[in-house]
Amino acid sequence: MGRYTYLELPLKNILLIILLILPFFSYSANTWTGWRTIDDIYTYTDEDTLYVNLNGITCPKTKNYFTIHPNEVSNAKQLISMVLAAKMSKTQVNVLYDPEQSPTFCFFKGLQLRN
Repeated sequence: MGRYTYLELPLKNILLIILLILPFFSYSANTWTGWRTIDDIYTYTDEDTLYVNLNGITCPKTKNYFTIHPNEVSNAKQLISMVLAAKMSKTQVNVLYDPEQSPTFCFFKGLQLRN
């Protein structure tokens, strides 16, 4: 029989373990909305929170708008400022969101503005 060197045996075992447990991890991919104009924006009583309707696309969750909330993203104030600037200048936006993060909301993860 062949003999394993010190590095070959543990590496093969580690690879086997990784391959066995990999299917048990859930994978959530962020999604871009594509270039859209901002229709309506509104806020309620939550501080630093903004709800955004985009032209031609809705959130596929219970709430059909996209949400910026400080508990879900660390740069909520920056995103809100960018959304307001895009709305005032009628600039198209591309919103990054995670469709699997919440059963109710589509939270902003990132934002691009088109020149």
